[in-house]
Amino acid sequence: MTWDILIHRGTVIDGSGSPGIIGDVALHAGRIAALGPALAGEAKKVIDATGLAVTPGFIDIKTHSDFVLPINPKAESKVRQGVTTEIIGHCGFSVAPVLPGKAELLADYLSGGAPWLPFREMSFPQYLDTFPAVAVNTGMLVGHNTLRLMVRGLEDRAPTKRELDILLSTGERAASALTAMAVNALGGRAISLTGAQAGILTDRNHTKAHIGNISPKQIHDLLSDNYIVIVAGFQGQTPEGETTTLGRGGSDLTAIALAGVLNAEACQIFTDVDGVFTCDPRIVKEAEKLHEMAYDELLEMASSGAKVMQSRAVEFAKKFGVEFEVRSSFKKSSGTIARQETPSMEDVVVRGISLDRHQAKLSIAGVRDEPGIAGRIFSNIAAAHIIVDMIVQNASIAGTTDLSFTIHEDELENARKILMPVVGEIGAKRLNTMSGVAKLSVVGIGMRSHSGVAARLFACLGRAGINIQMVSTSEIKIAVIIDEKEAERA
Repeated sequence: MTWDILIHRGTVIDGSGSPGIIGDVALHAGRIAALGPALAGEAKKVIDATGLAVTPGFIDIKTHSDFVLPINPKAESKVRQGVTTEIIGHCGFSVAPVLPGKAELLADYLSGGAPWLPFREMSFPQYLDTFPAVAVNTGMLVGHNTLRLMVRGLEDRAPTKRELDILLSTGERAASALTAMAVNALGGRAISLTGAQAGILTDRNHTKAHIGNISPKQIHDLLSDNYIVIVAGFQGQTPEGETTTLGRGGSDLTAIALAGVLNAEACQIFTDVDGVFTCDPRIVKEAEKLHEMAYDELLEMASSGAKVMQSRAVEFAKKFGVEFEVRSSFKKSSGTIARQETPSMEDVVVRGISLDRHQAKLSIAGVRDEPGIAGRIFSNIAAAHIIVDMIVQNASIAGTTDLSFTIHEDELENARKILMPVVGEIGAKRLNTMSGVAKLSVVGIGMRSHSGVAARLFACLGRAGINIQMVSTSEIKIAVIIDEKEAERA
């Protein structure tokens, strides 16, 4: 065979860490065609590499060389290290594109690090056309910071929820595609689907969408063709085809919803903990892993701050009877199984204690004790998709009462803006708000048939000098609002 190029008698270093060997490297059609101590055949070109090292070209996957290559096209510092390809733009900056009237803005932003660069109006293809010939291959990425600067300037403005959903959904899409690639590399037959491709239809509430329906036909067809189907969690689409996300922990909901609609034999939620514990083991070292619990118990704990599961996912599991297991991604040991309540479960009075930090308390003083007033208050809150947790109303005195409730701290400012005009409209005296509180909850279905739990909880907090600001109860939960600074001690 006639090689295109034969590199003769060089010290071949393959990049594996093994010692170099004296040998030949043959190139044909732009590829390494053969490698050996002494290759037979003729070559169109022979390079005598005696006394020289022959190595693969390394790829530098994150550089700022777009700033320096125009004034140092030989790139000797890289070539002498064996780097033959550079990927540019990962840092988020690029010299283009530059929109009309924005050249000076970009120059002010970047010229401090590269004052020699020409900042002028141009598209990214135009920039590539003017980039000088250089000694290394270059893969150019459009800098996301440059794009942001072109669109929004330096204004610190929150993105729209629609655009945020587009951005947030990319992580799960990339992870599902990479997982499918890894399975295929191991000899499996996998395929990745987005939430929309999996048939997950949601409402139009961006960043906190609810699943309305799932049409699993494509999943069934792929399973019938013996594919391993990997679905990107945390996302779906509206009837109009808009991408939505399902809120924090939405991948739990995706898994349980798909298990339900597919009538799966098992549903396992792999996470970074061994299962559900009686309390957060990072706070209470003696916390024990629970081997099973009822949906209602896990739902109360999830809604009260236990981060192991999304509460909406547990609600879905309970509604459709999807039994699931929460277990570790890093260990082979079994986790915690959530299932329908059984009579023996009531033998355990308190199943667990959960702590929900970053809560806020709002109190409206002097509310008229009349029908419809509370409805007006909470209708406005609901319209903004703000989730209200605990609600407490004092006994009426002289026809007025105080109404207090809790929300997540992140929603406090939005709630304040909504309620200020409402307070005036209903003739209330004032709106008081407080951040920096936490909710401590004691949960167990055994409380239905056992008394004294509340007394012991209140007495315990009293002995520790921890003040209770609000109390809320259900038949299987007692929750109290306390100062967040006292949370761990409580």
